[in-house]
Amino acid sequence: MSLSAVLPPKVRVRGGTRVADDGRKMPFDLRGGRPRQTVARRLTVAVAALTSAVIVMGAVGGWGALTYFDARTHRAAIGDLGANRPAAREGAKNFLLVGTDDRPGLGGMRSDTTILAHLGEDGKVTLISFPRDTLVVMPAYTDSAGKIHPPSEEKFNSAIANGGVTLLIKLVEALTRVRIDHYISVNLAGFKAITEVIGGVDVCITERNVSERFKYEGKWVTSSNTNDPMSGFRGGPGHIQISGDQALAFVRQRYGLPGYDIGRTKRQQYFLSRILAKVREDGVLTSPTRVSGLLSAVGNALTYGEGTSTKDVTQLASRLQGVSNGSLGLQTLPTHAPTKAEGAIDEANGEFTKRLGAAQLYNQSDLDAVFGPFAGAGEGDDAAGGGDVPISVLNGSGTAGVVAKVVRDLGTRGISADSGGNAAYNNYKATWIRYGAGTEATARKLLSQIPTARLMADDDLDGGVQVIVGSTYKGLADLPAPAQAPGGQALAGGTGATGSASPDGPSASGNSAAATQPAGSAAPAPEAPTDCVY
Repeated sequence: MSLSAVLPPKVRVRGGTRVADDGRKMPFDLRGGRPRQTVARRLTVAVAALTSAVIVMGAVGGWGALTYFDARTHRAAIGDLGANRPAAREGAKNFLLVGTDDRPGLGGMRSDTTILAHLGEDGKVTLISFPRDTLVVMPAYTDSAGKIHPPSEEKFNSAIANGGVTLLIKLVEALTRVRIDHYISVNLAGFKAITEVIGGVDVCITERNVSERFKYEGKWVTSSNTNDPMSGFRGGPGHIQISGDQALAFVRQRYGLPGYDIGRTKRQQYFLSRILAKVREDGVLTSPTRVSGLLSAVGNALTYGEGTSTKDVTQLASRLQGVSNGSLGLQTLPTHAPTKAEGAIDEANGEFTKRLGAAQLYNQSDLDAVFGPFAGAGEGDDAAGGGDVPISVLNGSGTAGVVAKVVRDLGTRGISADSGGNAAYNNYKATWIRYGAGTEATARKLLSQIPTARLMADDDLDGGVQVIVGSTYKGLADLPAPAQAPGGQALAGGTGATGSASPDGPSASGNSAAATQPAGSAAPAPEAPTDCVY
């Protein structure tokens, strides 16, 4: 659950030292590629930490304490999520868990970690993380001033800042086709009060002989994992106890840590596990005064979406605590830093565009593999794809003539499409296939022809499919070469995209997440000992 205390500058390597230019963004993950499984393992404790504390307090103080806790918890309004929502699956529940930083002075809420927790019909629990800098098409939304914003290419974590909880849920459902039943957010600033109530938290910091030097507000500063002027954290190496402002600084720090945001996420997961250990082991729950203070502090740190209560949260926490080996799945949507061919302007540092900064890309086949087992059909979805579905092609690249070429090329393959003119914005990098209710089969047929594209469901299309052509579009996938009979005679049959006849196969461009680490990116940092953290 990441915090973004400042806008991070971009880092370059000069003489073995990473130096940042003032005001420029640092990439989400300099290493690229998939997060390692060991990080996901720690996430189990992080997600369950506060909610598990609620269960323990309920056992000690009874349901009266939980009722009091429920009354103290903040509530988030959820607006219209549209008619084409994924269908609910009987016996299954999906929680959207979000880490926020909405303390005074930020000018709005930020969310840097989002996890989909799927409670399956078979008793299994799966936690799936969304990398915060994943490139997506943001659904249309109306901001707090009443201004309507058309769909645009943005990073995943901008949804809640732009359109609140409603837009975030719409984005997740459009991206995954998984219905969100419950929303829970955790404000890490509330941990300051929690640490004070429980008398501090013991942490172990591993020494890291690396410093980051960068320019901030006109001055050169140096950060290490034990002394960071940006967050204000100072402590370690070794075992120390932290509380209050130092605890908050500990979970906010990103400079001086391996992978920056990756290192910060590890710290937060570790810190949450230490809170839970202190609550369980230090007699906190045997003191009525400390229980009352802890309930108040935890309640102030949590926000529930409309229709979610502490009873639902305890169901999630119970399942997380009760899972045995093999019944808990831990996944992250596979992403990779963009290559030059995918639109990167600075491949070594993962920078996508000046507007977006560093971003992470995913392949549609990877997304389908992760979320497909949990997805529900949209309301009124026609899985057979029967009937003629209108297809329009829009120019999102700013390149003249690209729409006419796409329409013509699709026509040669028996797919009828019309020109939709220009998209609302001409700065799209990727190519996107948006589809309305009942048209997913048609959208996937198009995906077999443009396998580097990505799919997004959208109510606003009203039964049609729309292709937004980005600047990295290189044409339709090659048709397979005809099979050769003995003697060199070509055999009939065989159409579709080379290497991508179905969206479940590897993309024709070869952009598999397993082989996308850009040249020049930093090597993965070594893991800290399991009982310590950098």
